[in-house]
Amino acid sequence: MHPDPKMNPPDVIDQAVGLNPGDALHDARRFRSKVVDASQASHDALLLQPVAGLSVADRLRVAVQACEAAAAPELAAHYRQMQQAHAEPASAAWPAMQAFALALTTDPRRGDRAAIGSLKAAGLDDEAIVALAQLVAFLSYQTRVVAGLKALRGSTGDKT
Repeated sequence: MHPDPKMNPPDVIDQAVGLNPGDALHDARRFRSKVVDASQASHDALLLQPVAGLSVADRLRVAVQACEAAAAPELAAHYRQMQQAHAEPASAAWPAMQAFALALTTDPRRGDRAAIGSLKAAGLDDEAIVALAQLVAFLSYQTRVVAGLKALRGSTGDKT
């Protein structure tokens, strides 16, 4: 029995992979619908919930950068599109956030005490630093899920 497509609309990961209700991989993801729902809820919370000292616009900038660094152009495009609704200028802490996010994305060992010190020196408090690190960790998860689903789609010959 296949899940009802009306109850399981495509989420950000489905959209990045190009999955639609009725596709074999879309349906397979819904066998663990709690994971699909939690992934989308994490996306929404980490990007849109208020965090003192960490604007939505800066988080979206981090998302675009992390997805570009992880060679996930569909996800980067998604976050660029979201940026249009949050087109405020970058904060003064942006250069430090950018360096920290890039370090965590490309070489997590560089997300060390010195990197955290740079964020604190730029004005971020512990709550904002934790939220930023959680966002980058989520983006790493999201880009890996998208890459895995694309690989599965290619290996099954399912091009939908």
